[in-house]
Amino acid sequence: MPDPRADALLIFTSGTTGTPKAVVHTLASLGAGLADIRAGLGLEPGMRVLTDQLMIGIPALIAGAHWTLPPMGADPLAAPERFLPLLEGADAAFFAPAALDGILRLLDERGAGPGALRLIAMGGAPVLPPLIERALARFPRARIRCVYGMSEILPVAIADGAEKLTTTGEGDVVGRIASSVDARIDEGELVLAGPGLARAYLHELPAELAEVRTGDLARIDGDRLTLLGRKKDMLLRGTQNVYVGLYEPVIASLAGVEDALMVGVPDAIGDDRIVVAVVPAGAAASGAPATPDPTHPLARRVAAALPGLIDHGALPDLVVAVDALPRRGRLRKPDRAALVALVAPLLDAGAPTPGGRASGVADAGPAG
Repeated sequence: MPDPRADALLIFTSGTTGTPKAVVHTLASLGAGLADIRAGLGLEPGMRVLTDQLMIGIPALIAGAHWTLPPMGADPLAAPERFLPLLEGADAAFFAPAALDGILRLLDERGAGPGALRLIAMGGAPVLPPLIERALARFPRARIRCVYGMSEILPVAIADGAEKLTTTGEGDVVGRIASSVDARIDEGELVLAGPGLARAYLHELPAELAEVRTGDLARIDGDRLTLLGRKKDMLLRGTQNVYVGLYEPVIASLAGVEDALMVGVPDAIGDDRIVVAVVPAGAAASGAPATPDPTHPLARRVAAALPGLIDHGALPDLVVAVDALPRRGRLRKPDRAALVALVAPLLDAGAPTPGGRASGVADAGPAG
């Protein structure tokens, strides 16, 4: 009988939140995560599962499903036109949110009819309500499952798409905490341990992991986990801490908004000037965002709507529209530093604000 403590797998972190690390999983930690993925996604015998993700494909096989690996070069993010035909023979597929966005755009361009997928799993980045709504409009038979986790422990929690659409309140609901995870909150930060936790970081051996500090601010209600933002993404305005994770899902849920990002641009005394960037629904995807536009009609509408939606202390100094958010890493997570570089010149030049704090958001101009 194999020793459950034996090393079984090396997984490399994406590097989007720090220096990439090699994570050592044992048979026990890997088995715990695979079991939780199988149960949380609802994988079924005979289901045809399309993914290049080991942590989705192996649970599919365990469940008696068929795992199809896309051929080399058929990446849904980099080459959606090559990946799209593969969906015709699939019942289930896994996407990073940015990859699913590309597939949905391509289907819209081609005027395709409703798709036949029965399960869409997403992970690797926040999954916002507008993307879930677009996915359900294109694949009306699909169950949506949103996976929150990390290389050190996967999954941490899994949320149903319908649950995310109907849940109100602050933060991003990421679902029920997996059975292999022990979660606690320490000074607002989510800390994880349990049977699903990897043994160690390769470069730190022989030291082993007892727990992992996620860097995510969170709240636990029973067995439900809600993320409130990244600890390092907290903005400072005077004596007030502004957690962007509280507000981005709210802004992204506004009519006409496909995606939203809130960043801080430090001023001369160390306070953050807050900028919100919104992507108009249906904006053409491009390799890089267009010049941020504070006069775009959507930017004006969003600025006018925010005083009734978010805390006064979090109201932005500037709202801009962009064709696409800057992204980085293999999972194409939003690149906040790149967005700061794009919008800082507008603040420094005294760009006309459609409702920023400095000019009074409550007095924003009429909707465009």
